[in-house]
Amino acid sequence: MFSLSSFIFVIKKAINNVKRNWNKKNAEKTEGNEEDQPEQKLEMTDEELDQRILELVEMITSVSWDFLRRGLFDKHKVVVIAILCFRIMVKKDKLPRDQ
Repeated sequence: MFSLSSFIFVIKKAINNVKRNWNKKNAEKTEGNEEDQPEQKLEMTDEELDQRILELVEMITSVSWDFLRRGLFDKHKVVVIAILCFRIMVKKDKLPRDQ
């Protein structure tokens, strides 16, 4: 069985990958403006922040599922998938909480 510390390590490594990709994306945006604005820190717009949060949530969900599925029997995976899908749908207001 996997320990909690292993799980945290995997999540942290995946978040660092997302952070590295995000920094590359922002570096590409400012390549042409380096002479005009030296050492200016980028501020994220609300849309960029929302997009980054969505990417982090999707990444954490994916890594969590990969970590969890290794310890499940095949017949239990269907039940866990259903529970996770229902919780995601309730969280996104696509399914009423009382159902």
